[in-house]
Amino acid sequence: MPRRTQKIRIIAGKWKGRKLDFPIDGRARPTSGRLKETLFNWLAGHIEGAHCLDLFAGSGALGLEALSRGAVRCVFVESSFRTASVLRDSIRQLEAEDSAEVLLANALSLVSAGELGDYDLIFVDPPFHAQMLARLYPHLPSLMRPGGMLYIESAQNSSSLAPKPFELLKQTRVGDVLGQVFILSSDGKVRENTDDERATRTTRVQARE
Repeated sequence: MPRRTQKIRIIAGKWKGRKLDFPIDGRARPTSGRLKETLFNWLAGHIEGAHCLDLFAGSGALGLEALSRGAVRCVFVESSFRTASVLRDSIRQLEAEDSAEVLLANALSLVSAGELGDYDLIFVDPPFHAQMLARLYPHLPSLMRPGGMLYIESAQNSSSLAPKPFELLKQTRVGDVLGQVFILSSDGKVRENTDDERATRTTRVQARE
């Protein structure tokens, strides 16, 4: 029986309109087109020339969109052999082998080892049921350049508090999914937040929604 597939469409950039097949297997959950468009509108001005890391890459929809829009390199981390193979096929179809690398690995183990380099932009879209984010957060600052951006996709009922030393810039909810963009403080150091600072940040985020 033929495997069912869905189309992953690249929204803008040099591969605008390209559609890539991705199998429907119940494991991977590609970012919706609506949420992806909102995210990259937020990131406009931060993509050109960026070095990106796409953790729990799945279809690679986020990293490939970034490459299409001018990122110079993206490393994709995926633990499923089959999914990683499909992603490599997509990269070959786009002739993006020089700017994209797929690592077949457990994202948490790889991040914990601290051997991934440093990045301007990191996408994190783990399985919602895995409770992975709390274990990832302590390791992410060491992988990012000062002022780097972090995108987190999680279940809608997840906490919206910014993990130190990140500051929450934008957030939106689409269906049962919460999308959030954080920025790393310019010095990359953990800063203690007073109650007044937390209240100010929450007010600013709510005003932007």
